[in-house]
Amino acid sequence: MAAAKLVTVVGAVMVLGYVVVKTWAAGPLAAFEAESGTHSAGATIATISGASGGNVVTFSAPAAPTPTPTPAPSSSADACTTSPSLPSTKPTAANTGLPAGTSLVASGDINANTAGQVITAKNVSGTITVSANNVTIQNSRITMSGYWAIRIMDGVTGTRIIHNDITSANGAYTGITGGDAFICGNYITKFENAITVGGNTIIQSNFIEKLASDSPTAHFDGIEVYSGSNTKIWGNNVLLTNPSGGWLNDTGAINVTATWSAINALEITGNWLGGGSYTLYVDEQGYNVTTASIINNTWYGSPPTGYAAWGPALVRDNGSVTTWSGNKWKTEHQSTNRVTHP
Repeated sequence: MAAAKLVTVVGAVMVLGYVVVKTWAAGPLAAFEAESGTHSAGATIATISGASGGNVVTFSAPAAPTPTPTPAPSSSADACTTSPSLPSTKPTAANTGLPAGTSLVASGDINANTAGQVITAKNVSGTITVSANNVTIQNSRITMSGYWAIRIMDGVTGTRIIHNDITSANGAYTGITGGDAFICGNYITKFENAITVGGNTIIQSNFIEKLASDSPTAHFDGIEVYSGSNTKIWGNNVLLTNPSGGWLNDTGAINVTATWSAINALEITGNWLGGGSYTLYVDEQGYNVTTASIINNTWYGSPPTGYAAWGPALVRDNGSVTTWSGNKWKTEHQSTNRVTHP
């Protein structure tokens, strides 16, 4: 997680009819007690464990939005043959990552500096640096310690990262970093941040779990977007868990924060999400987020917070999300309730 996250955040989020106000920072705390003000018609006070002051303001349930059609899953057994598309089944360790039976050739660090280069069937101990356009990294295992497993250099376009196991020995900073890429079907574990991207990137059908870091001050994220336009996050399964499988209540499964530039035309569609402080962030730290759509995603656990510390989502500016539809909770065996727009 970038250092820019270490800022004071004051969040108010509606969680299935509750507005919860929470403040946290590295320094002195400040809080706004919504329940102590003057309440308009339809607003009442309720008690909820963990809320600031022990109380929250509740509202009558909003009208159900018009359902948004779910994009059709890919008809291919390989969800990475078309993009953007949704997988026909949820990504897991069994159907993502290195294809079974692949024979690998050992390698150290790789600098992919030839346009159109294909890196396939490698067992890489170290980092792959992509410094040329249209490089493909596929059907490989990348194990590293340090900063990045795969780094796409600024200005490079057309990178394809498909069907790889990407991990670290004992925890590392970031699995994949860069932009202008297609990232699909990978199994990513043991990083503080699994994927960190800018714009023009499709992140599709990946499985992320069991995050780990070699830093005592780590802040964990599954997928981070800090800048750019036209990024699509479709059909990923992101479990913000530790190496033992316990839920991490730190930052988010998906963290969209406009830190390095404005973020525009963002799509978060058909993902399975769990863990974090809030499981999903749509935040603004110096720049704006505009025209974000959040459609047909599933939150693990039960309301009001699922497996997160504070709730399913924090949206800094409600105007930044132009479409919020079809999002729901998932218990172990069935979907229950809908996740309302914060």
